[in-house]
Amino acid sequence: WNEVSLDWEFVAIPGKSNCEINAADSYNLDRYISIKTETGTFELLHNNGTNWYLTCSTDGPIYSIDVEYSKYVFGGKFNQAIINANTPYILNSKNVISSTNGLGWQVYPSNTPDTVFTTKIIGSNIFVGGAAINLAGHSNVLLSQLTNGTALTLIQLWSGADPLRIYDIEHHTND
Repeated sequence: WNEVSLDWEFVAIPGKSNCEINAADSYNLDRYISIKTETGTFELLHNNGTNWYLTCSTDGPIYSIDVEYSKYVFGGKFNQAIINANTPYILNSKNVISSTNGLGWQVYPSNTPDTVFTTKIIGSNIFVGGAAINLAGHSNVLLSQLTNGTALTLIQLWSGADPLRIYDIEHHTND
């Protein structure tokens, strides 16, 4: 979806074919797409209106991307991201990573859903929702609020509850 022309458009990514798109978002001319390549790697790509760039690769899929102004957050089912910078480096994070201006990355090693299906930036807060499973080694967190490197659990499963999922977070303002 092109927010400037308000129309759907075909996106060709040089060097990428037969890819599976897992998530996409845009803000003005900036576009972000999460793909699974034909070789099975997971990548987050950024287009600045002219060229495509590899933002990072992860060890699992990215299911959600939210971009607002100079902030962005992505979530999925991964434990590690390799950030594509002048000198690539590895971030260990549980299923969600956020950034402001692309200058600094924030990781959240705990208190996030077992798999993140939805991310939403609302003002200075980031909300992530996803799957919660009450099994050993899995998170029982359904919804978290991320602030300054800390993930605060907002909703979690109670002991013995069936697995649940949150697939979307909406924000409405009263005018």
